[in-house]
Amino acid sequence: RIDASASGMSNTAAEYSTALLRIGLSMIARHYAGFNAAHSSALDSLTDIATRYIRTLGTLILQSAQHANRSEANLLDVRLALEAIHAPPEQELLEFAREHELPFARDVAAFPVPAPSASAAGSAPVVRGAARLSAIPDYWPPFPDEATYKRTVSRDSRAGEVAP
Repeated sequence: RIDASASGMSNTAAEYSTALLRIGLSMIARHYAGFNAAHSSALDSLTDIATRYIRTLGTLILQSAQHANRSEANLLDVRLALEAIHAPPEQELLEFAREHELPFARDVAAFPVPAPSASAAGSAPVVRGAARLSAIPDYWPPFPDEATYKRTVSRDSRAGEVAP
């Protein structure tokens, strides 16, 4: 199982990822390894091993990008990570993927489900007081009424005086 706290995912995202990986691994076991059935515990173990492998690969890719002072990884980082774990050469992996294409057994829903936009919900942004500047996005809350920030009376509690 994918550990949500270690991966920075929500529990729902971790469960979704684990379920998809489990389905994919069972398809690979059936079509390429010739298994007709598997115990749930064996499939859980295989899913755990594949999760750790993918997490290790992702960590190595991230480290390679950070070492090169980049915030996003590129193909070179992937190549370096694959070399570090002694994976087959890139060309061999691509040939395998071309020869053994296997469509996923089910339709996969997008995750996370996108939230409906404000315009789709039919609600217009609320504008109080002055018109909203074009640089301010519509999803930000409106400015408060001018009376709250133009002149507010405050009391200095130490001196007992009223300051404008």
